[in-house]
Amino acid sequence: MLALAGIPWTIMLTICCVEISNVAGFLVSLMGLSDKHPLQGVYRVYVVVFAGLRKLEKRMGADERLGGSGMSEN
Repeated sequence: MLALAGIPWTIMLTICCVEISNVAGFLVSLMGLSDKHPLQGVYRVYVVVFAGLRKLEKRMGADERLGGSGMSEN
C-alpha cells in the first residue's frame, strides 16, 4: 500500500519535469534566434555539447554502456 501512495507524487514530479524541460528548450531555441552574439554563443555551445553526446553514444557499443569490455567473445 505504501508504494501506491507514491504514485500521485511520481506523476506530479513527472509533469513538473516535462514542463520545466519544455520551458528550458523554448528559451534555448530563442537564444538561437537572437541577434545578440553572447546568446547565440550559449545556444551554439549547448547544441554542440548535446550533439556530441549523441555521437559519443553511437560510437559506444551496447556492451560498453552496460559495463562490458566491448570486445566480442569470438
